[in-house]
Amino acid sequence: MHLKSLAFPLAVSALLAGCSVPVPDAVTRLDNTLSFAAAADSVQLQHQAEALSRMARDLERKSRVKGAVTGAAVGCGLVLVSGSHAKDCVAGAAAGGAIGAVVGHQAGKRQVQKRVDLVSANALVRSLRGMTDHMEHITVSLPDLLREQDAELADLDMRRDTGALSEAEHAAGVEAIRASRAELAAALSASETSARLARANMNEAARQGQTGLDWHMLTTDGIVREAHSARSTIDLLG
Repeated sequence: MHLKSLAFPLAVSALLAGCSVPVPDAVTRLDNTLSFAAAADSVQLQHQAEALSRMARDLERKSRVKGAVTGAAVGCGLVLVSGSHAKDCVAGAAAGGAIGAVVGHQAGKRQVQKRVDLVSANALVRSLRGMTDHMEHITVSLPDLLREQDAELADLDMRRDTGALSEAEHAAGVEAIRASRAELAAALSASETSARLARANMNEAARQGQTGLDWHMLTTDGIVREAHSARSTIDLLG
């Protein structure tokens, strides 16, 4: 009985000892875990960049000037005219010949009422705040992701050089990182382009008489700079 009672612990010890031998498998599992973490970070950041790009397109759309100012709208003062004052102003402009043959009395009145605000400042604020949040997340997270990917690239090179990876496996790993970076760069470039167009729209609204857009323009400028700066840090790996 005594010998039988010793047999089971000895067998378990031998089994555990045998399982602890393959160290390369443990290293491989660790490498896969690190790669998975980097991939998860990449996916999360890509979602942020795509959301930023969508909001930038929305900002550009919302910032478009609602038509060209003509006749009575210019003569009456774009931002100051509203309600009954618009009617009086247009009537006076018509009497003085400011509207001319192209825009009659009724058409001129509609122009003034329609163009008191060329763009909705409140709608721009909502888009800009969302864009700022996404841009801040990208600015903080992107450097960490790029460092993780650089470390993974170095590991891929090392394992290829030591024969642990084939050339095809190495190329696939590099291509996955290249594709991830290309998607991020494209989203940031699109965001920058849309934000620049939105800024030009705001300039046009201000030129045509709308006031109160200073914060909107400064914030848009900041997003343009930050998107450009983030994009410039991404090495697309040739």
